[in-house]
Parts: sequence; structure tokens; C-alpha cells
Amino acid sequence: MKNTKFTCVILITLLSINCLFGCGSQKQKPDFSSIKSVCELSTLKCYYHNVATYEKNAHGLLKVFGSGYKKIWIEYSGIVNLGIDINKVDISEPDTNNVITIKIPDAEVQSTSLDKSTLSEPETKSQGLFNHFYKEVTFCGLHHEAYA
Repeated sequence: MKNTKFTCVILITLLSINCLFGCGSQKQKPDFSSIKSVCELSTLKCYYHNVATYEKNAHGLLKVFGSGYKKIWIEYSGIVNLGIDINKVDISEPDTNNVITIKIPDAEVQSTSLDKSTLSEPETKSQGLFNHFYKEVTFCGLHHEAYA
């Protein structure tokens, strides 16, 4: 009878310990889906100052008469946002040592903006009577060059 009581107590104790420690929840894999919803991460905002130039040499008959040469120079400032595309980030599952590898792509230009208030008055040089720059053409050409 003593052995039966002792065996029952041991059995109940072992079952209790097994229930408390042996039936733990399984390990869950990490969920990185919320990171992917960001898409673009701006990492650097650069302010820049640039000089745009355009030069056209005389050619053909205008060259003989010393006419046809044009040159323009204008200064401007702007902002460039550099960052990474989160969709291109590669996050691996944990390996045997529980190490997660994260591969981040190189930063790329996300946006540019030209501050029109910083455009200087164009410095122009031209040779010849009918060889002048027009302000509208000048701005459009250099505006296009600023975004190229």
C-alpha cells in the first residue's frame, strides 16, 4: 500500500511537471511584413549649388564672319532626397545560429527639387548682330538641364 501511494504521488508530480514545462508553445517565426509597408525610406537630404552652362560654337558661314558663338552661365540651388527602397530589402530567415541576415540596397535618388528663387540672372556672351538669347528660351533650356 505504501508503494502504491508513493508511486501515485510520484506519477502525479511527474505529470504536473510535464504539464507545466513540457507543453510549451512552439517558437514563432519573425514577421517582417510591417517593415515592407514603408516602401521608401529617405535617409539623406542634400542641399546643392550648381552652375549650368551652355556653349554653342559658330559653324558654317557664320564662322567665317565671326558670328554665331553663344555661351550662357547660370547658378541655382536645389534639394536632392536620397534613400533606399524598402521593397528591395532582403531579410532572411534565422539560420542554425539564430542569425538573421538583412541585405540593404544602395541609396538612390528619390526626388529632386529646384529652388527657383535662387536662379541667378543669366550671364550671356554672344557674337554677331542677330545672335542673342531670349530669357524664356534660356530658362526653359537650363531648367531642363537641371533635372537631367
